[in-house]
Amino acid sequence: MYSHHSHSGDYVAHGVDPLEDIITEVKRRKFHTWCMTEHMPRLELELLYPEEKTNESSTEEDLKILVKKFEAYMIHAKRIKDRETASENGLHILIGFEIEGCDLEHMRYANELLRRNNNVLQFMVGSVHHVHNIPIDFNQEKWNEALKVSGNNLRQLLYDYFTIQRKMLETTQPLVVGHFDLIRLFLPDDMRVDLESGQVLSEGGTLVKDLESVMTQWSDVKQLIVESLKYVVSYGGVVEINSAGLRKGKVDPYPHRDIVNLSKEVTPSIRYVTSDDAHGVSQIAVCYDEMLNYIENVVQLKQISYLEEQDDGNIQIKDIFVEEVKRSEFWSIK
Repeated sequence: MYSHHSHSGDYVAHGVDPLEDIITEVKRRKFHTWCMTEHMPRLELELLYPEEKTNESSTEEDLKILVKKFEAYMIHAKRIKDRETASENGLHILIGFEIEGCDLEHMRYANELLRRNNNVLQFMVGSVHHVHNIPIDFNQEKWNEALKVSGNNLRQLLYDYFTIQRKMLETTQPLVVGHFDLIRLFLPDDMRVDLESGQVLSEGGTLVKDLESVMTQWSDVKQLIVESLKYVVSYGGVVEINSAGLRKGKVDPYPHRDIVNLSKEVTPSIRYVTSDDAHGVSQIAVCYDEMLNYIENVVQLKQISYLEEQDDGNIQIKDIFVEEVKRSEFWSIK
């Protein structure tokens, strides 16, 4: 099996286990491909998460710590990759990093990191975690804060999120697009909205859970999604199906079925890879059984893709039929 997006407790503050322990478990579970993709450093104090602050208020030193950790990650990841490649144990390791698509400055910095360290870093996972410089994947309070800045209007918040995502795609052209619809994470099912304007209402309106597809409810938001999906195909990227959505209690992985089904209509050649977005040993391959069912029976994909390093060091996107994936030894090991 494959995961194209992972983290560890060594190099991100919200990770929980050492990278070496994660690789040990990956080998035990008989993964075919495992991608190490720690977060790139963020550049502004206001973008630090609480666990990244050494004191109650953040300082420039906290930003320097992120840079030092990323530099240490690259050294460690290269050592692991060289060691596991030499052992010929059947595990294929790739080294990437996850973009912090907060703003244009961070997107350009991601490009510079890849260019400057292309002897180690092989690809980027393109992600957006912030809207209006507010993290939308941290907790409900922060998500609500981002909604408030968007005028307490769900349509506008979605439009703002997918606008940032499109800018990230255009600026960095990441090989893997991470958790495409992460904005869903803290979207309350019992939120009431005006169907035309998207304004959040205290009473009346329509419950989000009663909408067939909140992501495609409004034409301007849907158009952004369609354009981004087409753009990913145009430059040769892939979109991950990320089981963390299931792990965090959502009905589907990221992206949800409405996005995948839309992509099948407007960009039938789009390719999907799998990821668990693990941040510790206990999260490795979590919900992969459910994700396989989603792939095979819900969105009915006949094949998925994975990244493979060629002899010259370049990465190629390979396809594999789902029926062949199901025959892997991986599924018998728990």
